[in-house]
Amino acid sequence: MKVLHVGKFFPPAIGGIENFLSDLVKWQVRSGIEICVLAHDHKVLRRTQISRTAEGFSLIRLATLGSFAYVPVAPSFPVMAYKIMKTWKPDLVHLHLPNASAFCFLAFAHRASLVIHWHSDVVPSKHDRKLAMLYRFYKPWETALLRKAKVVIATSPPYLESSATLKPFRDKCVIVPLGVDPARLEQFSPFPAIHSRNGRLMVFTVGRFSYYKGFQYLIKSVTYSNNFFVVIAGDGPLRRNLMKLRDRLNLRGRVFFTGKLGIGQLNTLLNGCDIFCLPSIERTEAFGLVLLEAMYFAKPLLTTSIPGSGVSWVNENGVTGLCVPPGSAEAIGAAVNELDVHEEVRNFFGRNGSKRFNRCFHIARVSEEIGSVYEAI
Repeated sequence: MKVLHVGKFFPPAIGGIENFLSDLVKWQVRSGIEICVLAHDHKVLRRTQISRTAEGFSLIRLATLGSFAYVPVAPSFPVMAYKIMKTWKPDLVHLHLPNASAFCFLAFAHRASLVIHWHSDVVPSKHDRKLAMLYRFYKPWETALLRKAKVVIATSPPYLESSATLKPFRDKCVIVPLGVDPARLEQFSPFPAIHSRNGRLMVFTVGRFSYYKGFQYLIKSVTYSNNFFVVIAGDGPLRRNLMKLRDRLNLRGRVFFTGKLGIGQLNTLLNGCDIFCLPSIERTEAFGLVLLEAMYFAKPLLTTSIPGSGVSWVNENGVTGLCVPPGSAEAIGAAVNELDVHEEVRNFFGRNGSKRFNRCFHIARVSEEIGSVYEAI
């Protein structure tokens, strides 16, 4: 079987979808599927690169001129897609959305069956008015692609139930959660000591510094307790604002920004933290792949109960961690205090998380479920 995966980016670009796609295709090659990946290059103005990876799949990174409204601008994308469809002739095209470049496959739907992996809705947000305005132009193409698809893979029951976009297409939707390859998490690189703990817990988080991540509430939560410090990895447009907030609250010794990190350093911090926190405020945070990585390391989770998001499905409140209302620094601080007082509860959550990872989110299991979807088509 030949499968063409179409993603927005591919590692070394950093992101949950990128890491999942990388883990998935490597595992699919092991199961005998012939794979080609078509994605944008994460670096602007670099020439298109076509390679055969050590794992045995073809990888095409298309040159991009930049981005507009979160969409990479790659004029050669439809041309390359046409060439692949005509010469390589895949049996299935697996589209990872949102990704506006994938709309060109509407012209090639007669050549192969389409599978859509629905990583998230394009969520119109009160925090990003531009996105809400541009979605009006995006939506008709998105709907047309959903009509053409043989199957739509949603990543959690709550997200499928709450998605207004997917509602007319429920009869072709299946649920397969995201997964992680543990081999990727066994790469460690030294990371310089950030802080003398002095008996304090280390709360770690990572992500793009974007409006929906809610990092400002995690920073403010430090003011409600003297029992923990926060390490935030990543970068993005709100970095300067978040650093100003930290300084305004006089928290330089309690809140630390690491910048972008390599996978080895991220794993070192995940393995070394006491609590992993994902303080997101909107269902743009559809799943939270990094939660699976923290669960692999048996870390208790602290997340927000975002209506319609899969985050609270991944992190079972009172089982693998705690869920608090979104946008409440006080609630985050109180939850950390509770976990600080009860070490046995932290360990209980960590053990349960590790078991849940092996039961539900190992990439071997996820790849097998997606393989069953392919077989059914």
